[in-house]
Amino acid sequence: MSIKKLSGNSSKEVKISLDQTSGVVLMLLENNKRECFLLRGPSLEECQKLSEIKDVKSARYVGSSACINLLKDLDVPWVNFEREVVDNGPGTVVYCPSSVKVKIKKITPTHSKTEKTNGVVKKKKVLIIDDSSTIQKLLTKIINSSDFLEVAGVADRPSMAKEFIENEAPDLITLDIHMPEMNGVEFLKQYLGDKNLPVVVVSSVSVAEGPLVMEALANGALSYVQKPSLDKANTLAGDILNQLEAIASKNTSGTKAQASSVVMQDFKSIDGLVAIGSSTGGTSALQQILTSLPSRIPPIVIVQHIPAVFSKALAERLDSLCPFTVKEAEDGDKITQNTVYIAPGGFQMKVAKHGAIKKIILTDDPPVNRFKPSVDYLFDSIPSLKEKNVVASILTGMGKDGAKGMLKLKEQGYETLAQDEESCVVFGMPREALKIGAANLAVPLTDMSKVIVQKMNKSSQS
Repeated sequence: MSIKKLSGNSSKEVKISLDQTSGVVLMLLENNKRECFLLRGPSLEECQKLSEIKDVKSARYVGSSACINLLKDLDVPWVNFEREVVDNGPGTVVYCPSSVKVKIKKITPTHSKTEKTNGVVKKKKVLIIDDSSTIQKLLTKIINSSDFLEVAGVADRPSMAKEFIENEAPDLITLDIHMPEMNGVEFLKQYLGDKNLPVVVVSSVSVAEGPLVMEALANGALSYVQKPSLDKANTLAGDILNQLEAIASKNTSGTKAQASSVVMQDFKSIDGLVAIGSSTGGTSALQQILTSLPSRIPPIVIVQHIPAVFSKALAERLDSLCPFTVKEAEDGDKITQNTVYIAPGGFQMKVAKHGAIKKIILTDDPPVNRFKPSVDYLFDSIPSLKEKNVVASILTGMGKDGAKGMLKLKEQGYETLAQDEESCVVFGMPREALKIGAANLAVPLTDMSKVIVQKMNKSSQS
């Protein structure tokens, strides 16, 4: 979850539009600069100037307990209380700095995460499939804190899950990898494949789990979240809920990774560089794109938001499916044709040129936009190569990582693409790129490989 603070160094009025369904507060600052508070929850009872609130206990905002915990760590001169935040339940808490005048305007969202029946919000129904009673309880607590989701059932084995799905028709499923009777991948393949139900894998982050998680994503799961533990439940709650809500709101079902539109032409030149950034839903999207490219390709560099122990499994799976080499990038790798380099989780990846040699550089630099690896971090390094021929693409994912870096690439004259909304699992990253004018074109996932070839060929001729 990303939280940006209100600027305290300007006395100008800040106008805030509150999307009451999604809980995203869009701030329009001076010079039309846009920033967001990404806060959860639908209620802000009255329009008022937050800077005028004098009693901390009466302050209200839109947000979860996870947000509150993160706000405690912000270095912000909060009014009347110094970095102290009181959690009185949903819809409590925080001030803006006193130097900022704030107006809040409620807006009607263009689309809703929830349906209404007779004016009452109808929450999306979630089925938890997990044989651990501890995980069941932790996930239930996290999911039921949502204004848009509720746990409708819990199953500790596939046979119980089948019965529930047939009788109750859940809107979303969380699926454990290891279960009695069969594992989660087998359950996806044998039973869920034709059910048109969005599935999120809940997995521990370990080397052993990586290949199974990648296989689940290739067979219809839309995303994965880290399995919560008693000591990390509060830390992970916000990210888990954000992913589940985003996927449930899309009203999309899982589909197996499939071939994209047939690429009718080869790359006329395999010089230059293709750069791709992706997040939620990206592993399947990457598989569709890479397996549809010609056998001879220019170098491709990829940042997929992924845990450290999963990036190698992703690279190995894609390598087994493609005629060219796909590898987890290593520091100092020489960037060569017919090779795809996937940023390792837990590192920042950039490209650099040493004489005539282009190399991969891995660093332990801080997260950018909360991510490590970060798409912006990679994109920002590309102009240093002084390549004539570059195509950059942003695929499905939450947040806005990559948009600013892509805008810089566009300003350098490079071709820039964003996955279109209809084919995204989550439209956050491509939406931001299109919103700020960073992407030249919105492209359906099934056409992305073909368009990449076309744009590279066009650039090589100019």
